[in-house]
Amino acid sequence: MPRNCVLFSHHGGHADFFAHGLCVAIESVRLTNPSVPIVVLHNGLTAAEQASLRGCRVIHVGEPLFEATHRPDLTAATFFKFHVAQLEAFDRVLYLDSDLVVLDSLDDVFEMPGVLAARRQEFSLADEFSDPALVARREGLSDDGPFPNGGVICFDREFWASEQILAQARRIADEYGPSAFLNADQGILTILAHRYGGFAELPIAYNYCRWPDMVSAGDIAVAKNRLGLFAPLVQNPGHGVPPADDHLAHPTRGRLASIVHWNGPVKPWEFQARDGEQFVSICYEQVRARLLPA
Repeated sequence: MPRNCVLFSHHGGHADFFAHGLCVAIESVRLTNPSVPIVVLHNGLTAAEQASLRGCRVIHVGEPLFEATHRPDLTAATFFKFHVAQLEAFDRVLYLDSDLVVLDSLDDVFEMPGVLAARRQEFSLADEFSDPALVARREGLSDDGPFPNGGVICFDREFWASEQILAQARRIADEYGPSAFLNADQGILTILAHRYGGFAELPIAYNYCRWPDMVSAGDIAVAKNRLGLFAPLVQNPGHGVPPADDHLAHPTRGRLASIVHWNGPVKPWEFQARDGEQFVSICYEQVRARLLPA
């Protein structure tokens, strides 16, 4: 039986993101997938913060090996996913950003074939790279990608260990320079995925994003799922189409999201009332409430 885990990352000195992001995301996994181990790769967590991550395997990764000073909204933690090979106790590793909540089972994600699974983004090379012509010439990438979203990504750990993913990511970063990657780690992931034949495409329900999904959706319907949690009803754009017998499908109105991801600079714990309503913050607040003192 495959050994699966969920992986988070955190860079110290960001107390709000720890308390309102990482801790809430971890709680959502505990709530919905209680048998799945949780690993946190970090640099700079305090002893008290580490102690608060009950039941998690907390691993220090040393000094950051990448930089993204052109993206002050990101921390070094976004690159810690490239350390996935060191998690030798596991076969499949699902990396999750800390600005999301998991609302249902992750079994289908772990069972997806291939060495890499992620949601496809409708980007162009110019959205991802500062010099798209250079990347296209060197890598043979077409303008329509495909481009993986790095916020929810499932790795075949053993494969990427054998391919020395961390060393490869470092070489790519050194070859092009940090500022070449407009979205930091995602550009490196795009090149890696392309070099290895692409990636399995996750349905939108496993990475339902603030941008572009919520921004372009208008009014978003929310319903309770089988676990009694509020989740948005989403429409699949045609990539990673779920099977007809999908247990997360709402009987009359669509499919319920399993992962809701507030990508972009404004996070759900920072929303004003209007933003909270537009961007389904009820999905976040129902998990955060479990961590508040009684």
